[in-house]
Amino acid sequence: MRKPASPSTPPDPSGEFPFEPATYFFHLAVALTRHRDERLSKLLEPLGYDLVSLRALMAIHFFQTCTMGELADYTVTDRTTLTRIVDHLVRDELVVRATPSTDRRKVVLSVTAQGRRLQHRARVLVAKDSAELTAGLDAEHVRAAVRFQREVAARLIPSPDLLERILMPEATNRQPGARRPASPAAASQSRPSRPRGTNGMHNIPE
Repeated sequence: MRKPASPSTPPDPSGEFPFEPATYFFHLAVALTRHRDERLSKLLEPLGYDLVSLRALMAIHFFQTCTMGELADYTVTDRTTLTRIVDHLVRDELVVRATPSTDRRKVVLSVTAQGRRLQHRARVLVAKDSAELTAGLDAEHVRAAVRFQREVAARLIPSPDLLERILMPEATNRQPGARRPASPAAASQSRPSRPRGTNGMHNIPE
């Protein structure tokens, strides 16, 4: 196959990669995300729900209770699409909406017993697939890759609150909508936070 010309992309000085490592890193990140999503969509199809819906369900379960804004930030899904997904999950009695007595303007989401069972089945399948894809790889190399991704995320996401949500902090004993202390990585960022919902990012892998 003929090698495509890429005059605008700096080459890798060592010759190990097709082009310089930083650019190649993000190229692979996009490719991994898309192919993993396609793989998971096929894997989870027997459960009767698409990948985005199951991700939303798993996220709500992880946070125990969360607002639509928090769910949109975490799943990196636009509000229109997410509202349609949550409406479907509510109709199927997998998720319930509630209004806290302390703030009638807020709507929080939580999973039902049926939703917990379904998200557990999905989570088991995803975990098994992750284990298969990383089988035989050096465990410390995998951890190093995760640490590196976290560092890049801290540089990419300017909002400490959103960064905390993406990095999946502890969900226990948390009130919906409550602010958390910024992580060390987030606290080290000097850039101002953008308003919630303006990140413009697309979906992320599990």
